[in-house]
Amino acid sequence: MYNVILVDDEKIVLDGLTNFIDWESCGFHITSCCKDGNEAWDLCRSTEPDLLITDICMNGGDGLALINNVRSSDLKTEIIILTGYEDFHVAQSAVENNVLSILLKPLDQNTLYDALEKAKAKLQSNISNLHMRKAYINYNNSMLLHRLLNESNLTEETVSAILTEYQISLPNENYMIALIHIDTLDISLQKKLQITLINMLNQLALSAKNFMLINLLSPKNIPLLIYETATNKFDGILNLLKMIVDDFSHATGQTLTIGISLFFRNITAISKAFEQASKALQHHSASGGNRIIDYADINKSNVNTFLPLSKSEIEHFCFALKNFDKKAALSVINAFFFRVSECTHANIDDVRNNILELSIFTIRENSFHPIIIKEIFGRTLSPATELAQLQHVIDIKEWITEFTLTLIDHPEIFLPQKYSKPIQDALIYIMANYTESLPASQIASRMYMSREHFARLFKKEVGMTYHEYLTNYRINIAKKLLESGEYNVSEVCAMVGYPNDNYFYKIFKKYTGKSPNQFTSKERGGY
Repeated sequence: MYNVILVDDEKIVLDGLTNFIDWESCGFHITSCCKDGNEAWDLCRSTEPDLLITDICMNGGDGLALINNVRSSDLKTEIIILTGYEDFHVAQSAVENNVLSILLKPLDQNTLYDALEKAKAKLQSNISNLHMRKAYINYNNSMLLHRLLNESNLTEETVSAILTEYQISLPNENYMIALIHIDTLDISLQKKLQITLINMLNQLALSAKNFMLINLLSPKNIPLLIYETATNKFDGILNLLKMIVDDFSHATGQTLTIGISLFFRNITAISKAFEQASKALQHHSASGGNRIIDYADINKSNVNTFLPLSKSEIEHFCFALKNFDKKAALSVINAFFFRVSECTHANIDDVRNNILELSIFTIRENSFHPIIIKEIFGRTLSPATELAQLQHVIDIKEWITEFTLTLIDHPEIFLPQKYSKPIQDALIYIMANYTESLPASQIASRMYMSREHFARLFKKEVGMTYHEYLTNYRINIAKKLLESGEYNVSEVCAMVGYPNDNYFYKIFKKYTGKSPNQFTSKERGGY
């Protein structure tokens, strides 16, 4: 619905126009009726209407002055002139001011309908062009900030060349880097949240009172370049960042943590400011998220020596995992990262190497089978490769926390300690081949047992029959695939080893109480 302001110094004309046609059915809503140009100009500035329909000659501020004011401003308002025959030559002079239509009084309905259709088409085109322009500006700004943050040995000459390349002029003001982190360990949810955050920032970047560039190419934590204006100093920037945190929380139910740098005047210092924002964000590990952390508030006098994970801490961590003691395992992680946050000399490589050592030792100490690791993590786990890609302490902490919680939530990872060797091998074989037909005789043959002996041993150790375990395993996988929303029921049926859709429907409902079609995202809730 497009907003319209009507302007005429004759009340009878305004009343007549208001009731002349069904404005709502045409896609327009009359927000105000004004008796002169001065009143209309004040309303235009405050409400920014989509369409202005105005007379030319009025007792108050005339229509031509109103049109000149609108066209001299930043308003994108379309204009239709409504005038008498005797003033038509005056109205024609307004064509140079990009007036959409000139309508003569007395007006007939068809003429007004045609003019409104023309206005609607122009407004829709304006919106489309505006969206394209905004998308281009945001992309261009993002590429510029990405270059500034990743250029090595940035000099004033290099900055000048980059700004010329992107046709952007930076103001000579105090700058600040803000680094935004989404406070969630759920990787699939994080991707959706990042899209929401980027869309929110894109809208804000073009309307913020404080100039802002966004690095949209950042894989996780999103950097912003902000400068303070004469009317919006440090407090204004803080209010802007708080608004981002509050709006994001309201839209998603999730929280953000933002690390901010000190102010810097010369853009060549942007890399140093980025490091400051990263160090501020690093304190999230010790003091929690959902807040704005200022680098200036970090205690620079603390020069404690970095203390790596000790052998006893690593052994305590592994013991906690084996006993599924989440609190004890996380306490080792939290204690380590608290030491990191308190130490000004902690090197990111030292932190990364400590966590790599902890994860590798855990996997080797417990002889975790690669197939089981792949099943529970949903990927072939490569701690060295994955940690090497993380450039912030907070991301490293999230990685090892996810690693820990995933292991504790999947007791089957400790199969070697729970079952005999034949049953261990059978369960691992099921995990690797559940999509195929797996009769008990086939598994028994691999274990060099008779079918009957294998069946008795399996039920004794696992607590259910081989067929019950295989079906349970397949149905649990099917539930996860349906939850993802990426596959239809027939695809899931084939993916978990059931060639017959009808049989799959029957088994799924027997084990879950619902049909596959009923097992939807609405049933689960969530983001």
